[in-house]
Amino acid sequence: KSYYDTMRKAIKHNSFFNLISNTFIKEGATLKLIEDKLDSKNSIEVRTALQYIYDIDINQFKKEIRKKINADANEHILEFIIEKIHLHKWVDFNDELAAVFCKFEHEHINKLIAMTLCELDADKYSEYLLKSGGNEAIKNGCISGALRSENLNAIIDAGQSLIEKLNSSNTSQRKVALEIIEETENPILFKQIQLLLYDQTPEIKKQILKSIVKIKNPSFVTYIIEQLSDKELQ
Repeated sequence: KSYYDTMRKAIKHNSFFNLISNTFIKEGATLKLIEDKLDSKNSIEVRTALQYIYDIDINQFKKEIRKKINADANEHILEFIIEKIHLHKWVDFNDELAAVFCKFEHEHINKLIAMTLCELDADKYSEYLLKSGGNEAIKNGCISGALRSENLNAIIDAGQSLIEKLNSSNTSQRKVALEIIEETENPILFKQIQLLLYDQTPEIKKQILKSIVKIKNPSFVTYIIEQLSDKELQ
């Protein structure tokens, strides 16, 4: 009852997300209630509790997620955890992520881990690529991560793989290449989209437009205008 009373007050006063007036969250009893929710069977409660701890105490958050990575956690909780590690480039989690590489049943979680490791631990890019076991989605995650890294050798190797996909006669490989370029969030690589601007395959045209919207690069406005008359794309 006390927990839900606290939640209602927080929502009413917008206190949880107000960086100036979140003092009451740090009050011992309330914080204990939030921490207790980390062991809840309800994944929404766990995810919410982690978010609150993240907002008020990063160091405590790192301690809590270290336990969760090795647990049989819900995919949405794992996604939240890995995204935070990726966002903050917490290289001290490399060992934990490497230990669960390709171990989860959810492919997109394995891909997120691959992308994170190949950016933060790019010296082992070839090793992670090999461990992907031929899984195309995880391999693409490795390529995306390496292209975001600062390791020249990994960038060169991953860049070669990207070019091969862009030049592939296989439509799905060209489409994947566009998705990888999006994920790198690298303006230099955005220019590689130009290699496919004259591709008349409807699926590629649609993916190019999706990519352009995501990367918000004004140099492709002309292309968007040129496609306005294409009824298949409307």
